[in-house]
Amino acid sequence: MYDGGGERNALQTSKIAKKMGFDVTIFGSGCEYERNNHIAVNEVNYVKNAFKFDIFGKKSILRLTHSKSTGLIGLFRFRRIYNIVKGYDYYYFQNPNFLFRNFSMYARKSSFTHHIILANHGSYFEILGQRNNPAYRLVLRFLNRLIFKSIDRSITVQVQNSFQYDFYRKMGFNNIHLIPQSSVNFDDFRVEESRGFNVVFLNKLTKNKGSKLLMKILKDSDEDIKFHIVGLDTKRYAKKIKKNNVIFYGQVSEEEKRNILAKSDVMINCSEYESLSISSIEGLASGLPIISTRTSGLVYIRDVMGENVIIIDRNAKDFLTEINRLRKLKEKDPMEYLMLRKKIKEKASLYFDVRIIEEAMKSMIGSMKLEREEVLFQ
Repeated sequence: MYDGGGERNALQTSKIAKKMGFDVTIFGSGCEYERNNHIAVNEVNYVKNAFKFDIFGKKSILRLTHSKSTGLIGLFRFRRIYNIVKGYDYYYFQNPNFLFRNFSMYARKSSFTHHIILANHGSYFEILGQRNNPAYRLVLRFLNRLIFKSIDRSITVQVQNSFQYDFYRKMGFNNIHLIPQSSVNFDDFRVEESRGFNVVFLNKLTKNKGSKLLMKILKDSDEDIKFHIVGLDTKRYAKKIKKNNVIFYGQVSEEEKRNILAKSDVMINCSEYESLSISSIEGLASGLPIISTRTSGLVYIRDVMGENVIIIDRNAKDFLTEINRLRKLKEKDPMEYLMLRKKIKEKASLYFDVRIIEEAMKSMIGSMKLEREEVLFQ
């Protein structure tokens, strides 16, 4: 488990299972970005650095690989890992990695019934499968065969978007639940009037989150459009953009983030890949239209939300064209634009509010619990 969307998903799922009467244990990877203050020790058991004996679970390796080596934990030291985790009835894996693959193969040979949920927070097959590069396709075929060849197709799979759903359906899995794991409580977010026209970017500023594209958008932007750049690593980019209409906040508190979103008029997302995008859902909870590059997560959100999520090419000119189109809509009738934002928030809450997601998760876990009880009492 690590800081970010994956950590939020693990904690959210753990709390839901706890409410359903399960005794829950989270196994931490020992990743350098752990946020211990997020662990509610009174609600779940937390085993920190559970796999530090594994070469890929060591902090030095995790730091060197920017935490990507979490996906390789269990590749060589799995027998010891299996002995640590084998005493549980239900298992929730964040991704189809080697830990999942090896455990599933062991579990299939075991006489004890293990119930497995395979979740998909940023799956490798999305990242590789959406790039038009023969080398990526070759690696994708190799990994798919390596990980899924001997996996029981009847296990429960939780997917975040339609791309993932189609992948597992084609792979022959038949128990697939499309549950976009949002932890966003829409009641915490507001829609407010604002002066001028305000564009917000809410994300880490890294290559895969579109740092290069964002810099181009900011450099070419009109001075009368104000840009609010919020998130980890954003402040270090302030030296590259010296414009009065661009504000770099860095990482802010939850309250300040909601205040910025409430008074914005549109959100932009420049990511290269997103399985869902919690930041975009927070934008929708604030009634913001979304302008985004094409990723599996944003395409799914667009399919749900319709024309209020605009998918465009990775081109700064196209982003600025759409931003200016929305600016003209607001300038023409500010109150009508405010009503549009309220409608966006209302519609999005029907699909992505945390209460909707929790009910879907309870239903998925509950159906597995019922199946287990039927087996026990036969």
